[in-house]
Amino acid sequence: MVGSLWPVPDDATSVLMFMTHHFLRRAGQSPGGALRRAQLWMLDPARAVPEGMPRVLRRRARDTDPDDLSAWAGFTHLGR
Repeated sequence: MVGSLWPVPDDATSVLMFMTHHFLRRAGQSPGGALRRAQLWMLDPARAVPEGMPRVLRRRARDTDPDDLSAWAGFTHLGR
């Protein structure tokens, strides 16, 4: 289970959750590992948008500032 520790912005959260599921499905990561990879992806100013990401999320990913901690730092993996 993945959860936020404080209120988070909806636009950035939708991108982070898409990427978490991307790494769960495409890379076979564990939930905690997928979240971590998604967080690192959010931090990367040169991040490449994966094929299959919906247009609205592509726009949000482009508009999300990698230095904005609220976009990714409020999330943690709760469980095994």
